[in-house]
Formats: sequence, structure tokens, C-alpha cells
Amino acid sequence: MPLPSKFNSDRHQFRVFLNQCRIYFQMQPGSFTSDRKKILFIINLLTDEALAWASPYVESHSLVLNNLDNFTTAMSQVFDDPNRCAKAEARLHSLRQGRRSVAEYTSEFRRWVTDTTWDPAAQKSQFHRGLSEPIGDELARVDAPDDLDDIVQLCIRIDRRLAERRRERLWSLDNRPAYPFTPTTQPAHQPSTDPMQVDALRKTLSAAEKERRLAAGLCLYCGEPGHFAIRCPNKTRRTIAVTELRELQQATISPLASETIDTTGTRSHLIVSILITIGERQLPCSAMLDSGAGGNFMDLTFAHENNIPLVTRAAPIDLETVDGTPLSSGPVTHQTADLQLFIKPDHQETIHFSLIASPKFPVILGIPWLANHNPSVDWDARCIRFPSDFCSQNCLRGSVPPPPKEPTIFGLSTKELLPPQYREFQDVCDKRNADKLPPHRPYDCPIELLPGAEIPFGSIYSLSEPKLKALKEYLDENLKKGFIRPSTSPAGAPFFFVEKKDSLLRPCIDYRKLKDITVKNRYPLLLISELLERLRVAKIFTKLDLRGAYNLVRIRPGDEWKTAFRTRYGHFEYLVMPFGLCNAPATFQHFINDVLRDMLDLFVVVYLDVILIFSEDLEQHREHVRRVLQRLRQNSLFILNSRNVSLSEPPLSSSGTSSPQRA
Repeated sequence: MPLPSKFNSDRHQFRVFLNQCRIYFQMQPGSFTSDRKKILFIINLLTDEALAWASPYVESHSLVLNNLDNFTTAMSQVFDDPNRCAKAEARLHSLRQGRRSVAEYTSEFRRWVTDTTWDPAAQKSQFHRGLSEPIGDELARVDAPDDLDDIVQLCIRIDRRLAERRRERLWSLDNRPAYPFTPTTQPAHQPSTDPMQVDALRKTLSAAEKERRLAAGLCLYCGEPGHFAIRCPNKTRRTIAVTELRELQQATISPLASETIDTTGTRSHLIVSILITIGERQLPCSAMLDSGAGGNFMDLTFAHENNIPLVTRAAPIDLETVDGTPLSSGPVTHQTADLQLFIKPDHQETIHFSLIASPKFPVILGIPWLANHNPSVDWDARCIRFPSDFCSQNCLRGSVPPPPKEPTIFGLSTKELLPPQYREFQDVCDKRNADKLPPHRPYDCPIELLPGAEIPFGSIYSLSEPKLKALKEYLDENLKKGFIRPSTSPAGAPFFFVEKKDSLLRPCIDYRKLKDITVKNRYPLLLISELLERLRVAKIFTKLDLRGAYNLVRIRPGDEWKTAFRTRYGHFEYLVMPFGLCNAPATFQHFINDVLRDMLDLFVVVYLDVILIFSEDLEQHREHVRRVLQRLRQNSLFILNSRNVSLSEPPLSSSGTSSPQRA
């Protein structure tokens, strides 16, 4: 049996280490006949800070070494997580089964519940609360056992039975085309009579034939083995006639939105005819406008059947329905590549879609699309128009082009546009300029250490495979920019990632030990309430977000080694100011205040990387914005792209509502 892993004071591994030792003692009872032998064996596996803690007990022949319980209690007071119980309870309160099996949910539940002090009744209540709705409903129909283990076994049996029923229903699905496209000129309820459509001529299977195919594991559609009806390769799709495609390409401003008719005959959805081009291919289909959708979506099956190029998202996104339950198709893990989309002959855009299961609507245009284009919808006439400035400048390009004879590459320009009145400052918005190493300035961030302080050094944190991939990309990107460089520093902080609300990963460095020995910069950060007080007479506002923020400031020459961090792929140090340094906010506030000092409180307020410009009238405001952009250009500072720059924001009245005047 292999020895337990060594312990180096990592709190996250303390309980794992103790449990490994206990198992080893039970497997080798003849070798550990006393508590003292067990304790000395544990001490022999300690390293770094843990060994330094235990050494005085050994040197003084302490009585603690004679009692295993006393020793582990003393050790847990130093190395166990003091918030372990609270963290476990918080995790259990938020734990839900979701789309996992009961077995997987139970495994995570038991992992956390052992760290709580809950009694059996509380454990059963929380376990039941986290079950998915179908399991909970089935459990309510029977007499639930009193013991938690018995409840778990019952739920696992219910879960397996429901899974079997789902597979049976999948085998017996009706064999209809996945997307029967109904032209807008033909009512949706009229059946097609085209004799070339094999699906229309297919006869319904008899009950006996259906049972025979199910028993033999044959496809219910074609009767062949190796696949199910829902993925039958012998199915055909209904297509749009050539004349209808020409009508789509030659359409005028007449209403484009068709309507789907529900069983009661009322109009329930707004559907538009769209054309997607992929290289030389043109794919006509329909899209639903949905102001309740938080993104733009495409059906996964539709994308696969039409060979639409897909890419994997950096991190999955969990979606919920209106009642708060997770989307049945699970997290969104893929999205399409950039596609060219036409609505009307002259409205073209580049767009990508997140992939979900949406068999009724192959394409859904949600809030991001509606907010971007701000279309005018006549709900009574069922038509849509595009009068917005954004569409006039970016989307309205003339008629739908014929299929190109040579491959055409579609893409977004790397140039991010400002409103016309500020177009001369385009370089201030160019991301490429912000990716260069900034110059040294009097405001370089110093890192003054307390006299005689021990140089901080930490262990490498364990990272999952996705996080290791993100780490490698982060290092490659910042080495290329010149923001970091390889280091031989005696210091070394641990590197890890924190998942943001949008499921993307934010790189973080554990500078806590460095903070403890750093002389603090007491430059004041402004009070938000005081900043807002300056805006009381203003009517027009523009908000600018600085791109790169802290990376716009260099580390003082000679102090770079103190920012060193350790990773699986090497030892590195920063040349620019990273997030996490205790003096970073004060240094940056001092820098940006001095850059805009003659404008502060007159028509500018600044809080870290956010600049707010305020004025009483439009003409004056445009001059103020130009002065700020010019100052940023002079100091090699850059702003985020036009989606995050409120350069056309309507002014706010005293009641907080917006008026139509534009900056």
C-alpha cells in the first residue's frame, strides 16, 4: 500500500491528509501499536510550515505526542479551515441536483454534509430540497423511509426508472422531419402535396410492426439497425422552392414577418424570414423574435444537419427558463462561428448563435439582437423595420448578393468606431494600442517592504484541465505583450482562477503575504456620494471606461521581482501593475487624478478607471468630451470599444428619466 501524500500546510488538503493516515493505520495495524508511533509517522510526512510547527513538540518531548486525538486536535487548530462548517452549510443550501443523476448529486451532498453539525432530520430535509422536481414528485407518492441512506437508495431507483422511461419514449418518437419549413405565402396548417417528398408518402406503422422494430432495436423510420428514428439518415428535409428564394431576395419594404398560428387560431409568435450565408452556401430559414431570451440561439440539431461551423465556448453557460428551472438541453457549451445573416434584401450583419435544443424555432433572436438593432415593430401589421442609427451605419448594404464564385471571407473590422463627431480620436479606442507595454512615468507603482520582512513564498495551487489551458493562454498572451517576463525572484505568489458571473475565468494571484509586509500608500479614494454631488446641475453625461486599467501603469524599476508568481509552466514577474497589489488602487487614482487635474469637478469626475464627463448643454458637452479624449491620447491612455463607451447617452432629468437629445 502506498504511503499517504506529504502535507505542507495547505488547508484544503488537511482533512484529506488525516483521512489517508487513518486508512493507512487501519491497513497496517501491526506496525502502529501505539498512539506515539502513529503521531511520529504523521510528523514524518510533514513538510515546510507543517514540519516547522511540529518540530518543537518533538524537541521538547511533549506529552501531546502520546495521544493521537490531542495531537490531531492541536494540528487542526492551526491547519484546518476555520470556516469549513460555514462554507459547507452555504454550499449545501445552494446545492441542486439539476440535470445530474441522483447518484452524482448524492456524492456531492455527502462530500459537504460531513463538514456540518446538522442532525439527521436537517440532513434529510436539505437532501430532499435539492432533488430535481421529477424525483421529488415521485418521492411524494410513496412513504419515504426515515433513514437518509434508505431515502438515497429509493431516489436512485426512482431516477433509474425515470431514465428508462425517457429512453423508451425516445425510441418511440414519431418520425417527422425535424424542420418542415412552411413558406410565408402558404398557411402553416396546409399539408404539402409534393410527390417528391418521401415523408409525405410514408405510411403509419402498425402496432405489431412498431413492437417488432422496438424489440429488435431497429429504426422506427426505415427499419434498419444501427440508429434510432430521431437520427435516421434516410429522412429527407422539405426545402423552399426556387421561386420562393427569389421572392426573399427581391423583397421590398413590405411586411416580412410571418405569423405562426396556434391551435386556437390566434397569433402567438413573431417570425421573420432570414437568409444565412456560409461561404458559397445560402440557407433560408425562419427566426423568432423573443424579448424574453437573454441571448441569440440556434437549435443544435438544425446546426448539425446544415453543417454550420461550430466552436467551443471558453466556459459553459447555464440557462434557466422563466420558472427558474435549468434548461432541459443542459449548459451551453458551443456556439456557431461568425455567420452572415440577411433580413430583407438590404439588411446584413455578422452574428453568432449559442446552441440549445429548440426544435420548434431553429433560430431565436433575443435581447442582445433587439438592443443592438433597436428595430421598429408593427405588432398589428406584423412587420419590422430598421430605422436605427446603428443599422443605417452598419447593416443596410443593398440587396442580397448572389452566391460568390470565389470564397468570400466575412469578418469584423478590428477598428472600433466612435460617433462621427469624435472620429478623429479613433486611435484612443484602438485595442492594439492598449496591448503595448506602457512607458515609465513618475507614477510607476512602488512596492516598499517593511524592514527585515521575510520574502513571501507560496505553494503552487492545483488547477483543473480547463484552468491549465486558460493559464497557458494567459501566459502566452502577456509574454507576447511584454506585460510579464520569466523571473528568478526569491519571491513567489500562488496563481489561481476565479469564475465570474458569466462563467469566464478571471486570473488572480494570492498576494496576501506580500500585502502583509508592504508599506501602505494612503492616497485617498474618493467618496461616491461626494462625486454624485458634483453632478446635481448637469444634464448631459458621457461615461468612459479605460482599457487595461491597472496594466496602464508600470511597476517601479527594481521592484518587479516582488510581483513574482509561480505556475506549473514557470516562474514569472510583472512589468505592469497587476490586480491584487494593496497599493494598486491608490497608485492608479493618484495617476488618473493628475492626468485630468485641471478638469476635475469642473466637468469631470473620476473613480479609478471610470471617467464621467458632465455638462449643462450639448455644444459644451461635445467640447468637454474632445478635451478629455485629447488628454488621454497625450498620456497613452485608451478607452474600451463603443459598446462600453456612452458617447451618445441621452441626458437624465431630475426625475431620472431620459430625454431624446443626443450627445
